[in-house]
Amino acid sequence: MQLLGFTKIWKQLQADKIAGCLSHAYLFSGPAHIGKAEFCQQFAADLLGKDLLHINSHPDIAILDAVPQESNTDILPTNLDLAVRKNNSILIDDISALKHKFGRVSISDYSIAIITDIERMSVKAVNSMLKVIEEPPSEKHIFLLTTSNQSRILSTILSRVTLMPVPVPAEGTLLQQLSDEEKEQLSDIKAYTPLLPGIVFPLLKDEHEFEAYREKIEIVRTLLDTDNIPQLLQTAKAVKDRSLAIEILEMAEYHLLYTNADNATMKTDMIRAAVQQIQSNVSVGLVLSSCFLNLE
Repeated sequence: MQLLGFTKIWKQLQADKIAGCLSHAYLFSGPAHIGKAEFCQQFAADLLGKDLLHINSHPDIAILDAVPQESNTDILPTNLDLAVRKNNSILIDDISALKHKFGRVSISDYSIAIITDIERMSVKAVNSMLKVIEEPPSEKHIFLLTTSNQSRILSTILSRVTLMPVPVPAEGTLLQQLSDEEKEQLSDIKAYTPLLPGIVFPLLKDEHEFEAYREKIEIVRTLLDTDNIPQLLQTAKAVKDRSLAIEILEMAEYHLLYTNADNATMKTDMIRAAVQQIQSNVSVGLVLSSCFLNLE
């Protein structure tokens, strides 16, 4: 795994482990797609002295992943029997399942719980979570938590964890890890998405995924081409999936900022409003058509 941006954090955690002063709860905070969840998994494997590939089946680790499995960002395989989620939130039953596994007698030096994107917790889940963070079963029980939106985390949670801000790796640092051929591949997409580890490495590993991403870029280009309104309307109407529509809007927003488009701030505000409309069950095609026509 690429630990871009995590070197300083890794050294600090290793020093804390050697000194016997690990925190009972760490919150890794930073933008999506920078590898926070994968880092948690690697650190958990280090603590348990196990191979990273087999960490998911280890009896002393409980993983609760709030990210949809079709996403390519910060994915960890959930290893709990979870309640059915609404709006991808973490429910109190999810925390109960985690606590049940977390509370078993461990066979290792540590018992570890990983929870990704904790800003997705329901109010009841937060209250349940607070109790176990306040009174962990022992000093060998450790929570590894992540968030992509720290502002949405309640102060009662923040006050009970050790905050670990994760910097965004510089583009140059990431590019140093790539071959010339891989850099050339990325030249087509860099104007539509940030070059972050959680985006770049999965795309480069999967040729079909990369082609699918190129197709999304073509949709964005067509929708931004207001000189061909019939094609714009036809393309917008063909998009049915809400998650795809939101991804397209986010790519368009990034592109406008990347290219310093005229009135970029006003246009990105319009795009964000369109995202909210799509999330509220308004017709996808109607929202996309209206949004991109008004960007002209």
